[in-house]
Amino acid sequence: MTDYTKVTDFAAKDALSTGNPAKIVKGTEIDDELVAISGAIASKADKASPTFTGTPAAPTASSGTSTTQIATTAFAMGAAALVMPSGAMLQWPTATAPTGFLVCNGAAVSRTIYSALFAVVGTTFGAGDGTTTFNLPDFDNRFGVGAGDLYAVGATGGSKDAVVVSHTHTDSGHTHTYSGNVSPTETFLYSGGGGNSGIGIPYKAGSTTASGTANISTTGESGTNKNLPPYLGIYFIIKT
Repeated sequence: MTDYTKVTDFAAKDALSTGNPAKIVKGTEIDDELVAISGAIASKADKASPTFTGTPAAPTASSGTSTTQIATTAFAMGAAALVMPSGAMLQWPTATAPTGFLVCNGAAVSRTIYSALFAVVGTTFGAGDGTTTFNLPDFDNRFGVGAGDLYAVGATGGSKDAVVVSHTHTDSGHTHTYSGNVSPTETFLYSGGGGNSGIGIPYKAGSTTASGTANISTTGESGTNKNLPPYLGIYFIIKT
């Protein structure tokens, strides 16, 4: 009991000579000692379900410990860092990130204040001002894609609008055939019996061909905003 301070030195009384009044243990001395002991005990937590006050300390267990040992704040912070290390990203429903996170909006932030995050991402998403800041990942109006041989980490690209490659259509020429009575352009005069006369146009049954130019029309609809799968807007946040 570190809070206990002995009031009477009873051992010193033993060294006194017989007949010395100070050698006698008095009731008040015993009473004072019991009060001091009682006060020291009252300052301690009960063994069952104690409630600590002040800033109690305890030894910090090594990382990965899984026992009934008391976990200190240092142990808890270390465990949290293993579960959610700096640079880890989550989806989040609001434009305000919770404590310990930043919204991935491409902003330039301090390399000093967010040194742990800077140690992970560096200038992958932008060098900021080149000396004191660096850029966060920018997920504003963007989808994420797995990085690899085709897409490098930090690379951007793509378009929300469908793109139609420039091209042309040609008509090599074609003909249409039809059958029926064909009227030639020649005319002739005739006179017939009974005083009949006039201008005649001969007809000839058969077929002919005709050529023309084909017009190719467009169909469908504009490609604007047609390059997106069904989507749901959400914010991305990153652990600092």
